[in-house]
Amino acid sequence: MHRRQFFTTFAAGVAFSGAACSRMERSENVLDVARGAGLRQFIAAVEAAGLASMLETGGPVTVFAPNNDAFAALEPDFVDNLMLPENQIPLRRLVAGHILPAAYDAGALSGATSDYVTAAGTQLAVGGPGGALNVAGARVIGPGLPADNGFVFTINRVLLPG
Repeated sequence: MHRRQFFTTFAAGVAFSGAACSRMERSENVLDVARGAGLRQFIAAVEAAGLASMLETGGPVTVFAPNNDAFAALEPDFVDNLMLPENQIPLRRLVAGHILPAAYDAGALSGATSDYVTAAGTQLAVGGPGGALNVAGARVIGPGLPADNGFVFTINRVLLPG
C-alpha cells in the first residue's frame, strides 16, 4: 500500500516528490540501509545538508552513496568547509546530485548508458555493459541494496557538481 507524499522545495532549489511505502511493508529506509553499509561520511553529509528526514520518509529514491574512501580522496579543506552550516545550500545540491527521485534496481540501470535527472535537477549518466554499472564516471561497488523507499548503491567517488 502506497501513500502519495510531496516535499517542499529546499532553499537550495531542490524538490523531492514521490510515493513512500508504508512502514509495515519493510523495516528499513534508504538512510538505515546506508548506515548499515557503513557509509559514515555520506550519512554525515546528508545530516549536515538537512536531508535526513527526506531519505527516511520520502521516496521512492535511488541513492548513489560514495564510500568513505571516496570522501577521503577529496581535499580535507573542501569537505570540512562544505560541512559548515553556512554552506548548507551547496552541500544540499551536492548530496541531491547523488539521488534519483525514483526507485531503480541494478537491472533497470545496467545496459546502455542513459541520462537521469537527479533530485538536484542535474543530468546523471548511469549504465554499463555486462553487469558493470557506472554513475557519471564513478564505479558502483556491489549490488543495489533494497530499502522500503528505494535502493542504495555504493559508489567509489563523490559526484561533484560540474
